[in-house]
Amino acid sequence: MDISQVVPLYCRYPGQTAPQPAFIEFSLEDDEAPTADYSGDIGCAIPFDVYNRRTIRVAVSPSLSGDAVRELLNSELVSRAVSIIRANSEVVWDGRSMVGKLGDEALEALEHLEEFCDEFSEREENLVEVWEPDNYLLWWSPKPGQSVGDMIAELPEVDFSDNRPIVILGLHDYLRERYQ
Repeated sequence: MDISQVVPLYCRYPGQTAPQPAFIEFSLEDDEAPTADYSGDIGCAIPFDVYNRRTIRVAVSPSLSGDAVRELLNSELVSRAVSIIRANSEVVWDGRSMVGKLGDEALEALEHLEEFCDEFSEREENLVEVWEPDNYLLWWSPKPGQSVGDMIAELPEVDFSDNRPIVILGLHDYLRERYQ
């Protein structure tokens, strides 16, 4: 299974306690469709074009399912908001850099887009529950000499009563590295 298709915006780097921030983004300098991604930067780093507001980012949950990401990017509200923001913005020289200046209508559309993305990101049906192997296997240990395949076959059952998809990241590698 390709995890990037199931939960494409989820990335948690080793040594980090939380996943990377996820977002949809679009540029004020072209008419390209909005895209979705996660931040590749650890900490508070911000790309120059985002800092200068030539590229607009709107936060979304990193646990959105692949289907939910596609639905969000193709939604009429996102398309309409991006069009209004672009039509009521300009990129200008501020004496140091080229920066995005959003007009009143653009700011209002951006606020509506942020609210929509927040609400969309909170809907249970749009989310995939992502577990780390340590959390899943907290009270479990394999029998000595078991193969990884046998270990996986004997893993504890997960309660799927809420019908929410669950992904356990890197389970096969975790078992192989830890127990073989």
